[in-house]
Amino acid sequence: MNPFQATVHYQYQPFQLESLPVRIGALPTKLFQEAVAEFVMARGCRPEFGYLSALAAIAISMQNLCDVETPNGHRFPTSLMLVGIGGATAGKSAAGNYFLQSIENFEAANGHRLPGAGFLYKNTTGPALFAGLHELPSAGLVSYEGSEILNGIVRKEASNLNALWSGESIKIHRKTAKSFALNNARLTMLALVHPGRLQKFLSTAGEELRDVGFLARLMVVEADDSSMPSPEEAIPEPCREAFGHRVQELLEQNLGAASDSQFERKVMRFNESAGRLWLKYAAQLNADGRLGGRFELAPEHAGRLPQNVARVAALLHYFEGEEGDINESSLYAAIALCEAASRDFVRRFVSQISEELDATFLNDWITHHRRQNGPIPRRFMPRAELRRCAPNRMRDNAILNPLIDILIGWGQLGQFKKNGTWYLDLMPWQGSWPGAEPFKQGQTSP
Repeated sequence: MNPFQATVHYQYQPFQLESLPVRIGALPTKLFQEAVAEFVMARGCRPEFGYLSALAAIAISMQNLCDVETPNGHRFPTSLMLVGIGGATAGKSAAGNYFLQSIENFEAANGHRLPGAGFLYKNTTGPALFAGLHELPSAGLVSYEGSEILNGIVRKEASNLNALWSGESIKIHRKTAKSFALNNARLTMLALVHPGRLQKFLSTAGEELRDVGFLARLMVVEADDSSMPSPEEAIPEPCREAFGHRVQELLEQNLGAASDSQFERKVMRFNESAGRLWLKYAAQLNADGRLGGRFELAPEHAGRLPQNVARVAALLHYFEGEEGDINESSLYAAIALCEAASRDFVRRFVSQISEELDATFLNDWITHHRRQNGPIPRRFMPRAELRRCAPNRMRDNAILNPLIDILIGWGQLGQFKKNGTWYLDLMPWQGSWPGAEPFKQGQTSP
């Protein structure tokens, strides 16, 4: 029995990633999957950033060559907006370098042929990026310290980035140089960022970016710090070489397209069976964004998710050299990747869920490191001490204070003032501390 036929109606049930006939780690996309698996083994890293960085390399090399058209007739770019979240040892730079090095090598070998600044923009400003896109209409905005992108270009240029993602034209007005329009440009973004810096960024700019629809366009993955030992000796990397060779083939086609005024992008469409599958999936996501659905708190994300799935399916299908229209195999691989990323999006970018998860994490940390630390459980600690010793990403007041408030509301923490110092009661269920000045509703705490 064809495994695709056996699960074609899964969309009518509450979605479960595990119900797909493909799985992360064994995707039916040979070049892509084998390169990621090799990265994990060769660098001793987790796979999340491998998948994300590989997708970035594919999108940067392909986005100017083809668009995708969904079965309901909508056509849009194959560009992606990618955010990876991870700590210092999660493998951000390792993954980025592993998969984007082929683009840098191509630029180094073909600098004399490249219009503008080339394909990759790592340390740039919005005006410089748009000026470069005016000369070469395909670019990758990349940072392995992604807060630079988020606090700089994203905050200032979110509306223009939205328009480029959607394939719309934008006008760039300049005071000291000639203004211009970007009518057909393509941009992929890869921002790999520390969770603490991302959380601080969202606390100041998240609502505004949510309101303009930028966050809903993102494909987000989060990776834990790696505990996998790196190989003691270098190992051969034939899959990386094959992946990079395909990327450079596509970049060469990009250069040809840039110099051809008659060039028209290939339109990637779905075959009949994959088209039916995509329509059912999109219909379920529409329902999932309504009251009581799994994306009730993120309806904009639910609305954009089918588009990201279509983009990734087109990228994988074309990159792998598959013949004909996008098939079910490529589509299922895209759904698996985007649904796995969606779980991380909801966990990090839906504030109600993100804060509750972080509060639970902080409470577990307090239990392990303070309540149960040593033979005598510790009950009281100065609030400032928690600010100094909490998990690194939670040490900023803008992040920590709301979490403390949640734990107070849950009855997991108490708060009081004694001799001018604010204290936290780690076990408020045991009663108040004699002589303490209790915290009152509406009172300002540090």
